[in-house]
Amino acid sequence: MKKTIRYFGIIFLVVLSIFVMDLINSEVNASTYQTRMNLEEPQNGIKSSKELHLKGWVMSNSPSYSIKVYLDGKQVSTITNRVTRNDVLNAIKDSGGSKYNSKPGYLQTIDLSSYDSGTYTLGLKIIDSKTNQILEQTTRTIYLQSHATTMNLELPTNRTNSK
Repeated sequence: MKKTIRYFGIIFLVVLSIFVMDLINSEVNASTYQTRMNLEEPQNGIKSSKELHLKGWVMSNSPSYSIKVYLDGKQVSTITNRVTRNDVLNAIKDSGGSKYNSKPGYLQTIDLSSYDSGTYTLGLKIIDSKTNQILEQTTRTIYLQSHATTMNLELPTNRTNSK
């Protein structure tokens, strides 16, 4: 009887310690990385046609993260074109500095030619590549005009009299 209680106690402590360690690790991961971002373009409410130009910056002390682009909640791209932004590095001294952010800027063009005209929610999420944790996110509302319309009036021409 004492052996059964002892084994039960040991198993209980092992399971409890695993649970506590998982809880501690998840809390540490949630607060470990400091991340800042700014989506400079497009501005909220912008009208766009076949291409959407994204411009901004990300600073994070996460050693490995990705910038995912979403349209109405569906991932449409991952930003890969990173650029040097000395203005950002000079202004923001935390969030990893230049040690983790040698190229904090990004420029990316997203092809939207397959989308219908309408209002969409553009979202950017900074995701830690190891934990899949969302470090930072932002959204914009964009209006997509998928079909450009042009008009040319050939007749009557300027100063033409008609009877």
